[in-house]
Amino acid sequence: MAGDQEFEQEQNNSENQGNGDGGSGDGNNTGRYVPEGLPEHFLGESDKDTIDKVYGAYKGLRSEDKPQAPEDPSGYTFEPNETLAPYFENPTEDPVFKAATAAAHKAGMTNDQFGSLLDETFTELVKTGQIEPPYNPEAELKKTGELLGLSDSKEVSQVVVDNEAFAKNLAAQMKLPEPAAEFVESLTDLAGGNAFLHGISQLLSSRGITISESDGGRSNGSLTKEDLKKLDSDDRIDPNSPKYDPKLRAEYDEGYKRLYR
Repeated sequence: MAGDQEFEQEQNNSENQGNGDGGSGDGNNTGRYVPEGLPEHFLGESDKDTIDKVYGAYKGLRSEDKPQAPEDPSGYTFEPNETLAPYFENPTEDPVFKAATAAAHKAGMTNDQFGSLLDETFTELVKTGQIEPPYNPEAELKKTGELLGLSDSKEVSQVVVDNEAFAKNLAAQMKLPEPAAEFVESLTDLAGGNAFLHGISQLLSSRGITISESDGGRSNGSLTKEDLKKLDSDDRIDPNSPKYDPKLRAEYDEGYKRLYR
């Protein structure tokens, strides 16, 4: 019997030594199970206290008070910083913004997370010039005037109208394929393009060449007195007519000076 009691005592001592560190190596938790990596602030005075603390944290994560994703993508709002403001003047109508909100909603992002993502992603790219400024028609008109030395907005607008006709007729007479023609015509959307087209038009005109819808690029010198008589009643030389062609009018005026001076 004495031998049996000594054997049982040795077993108990062995088990106590095996479980003494609770798997954590913490001498203060001898006899308790402590999962590896459990933060110390979760440890209570008893197992019950520990469980209560862990459950409290879990419950906090599941709380309805925690920020949630909007019910649908339309619930996202974004207040851009000064750098991004020009790019988000009307975000609800922007297909790119709509796609971004759909992706954010699918990922379960909160509104704050969504806003931070946009800020962190695009602000620096805009500042470093890796994203071009958004198109602004009014700004382009103003810059066109500056490039051409024009301060009257009506004059600037007329230059753009003239350039549109010039570009369209030039592309047609050159028989450019559609992509190339569209590119030439799109130059009127930008200040630099308008300055370029205006310069080319003035250069050709100074050399006696005009590009209009029906003259096929004839030179001013080819106008005869008979041509001028026909043009006398042509709406295209009337500044008040919607068909007015300033280039043809310039050719008309030059013809009269040349033939009747």
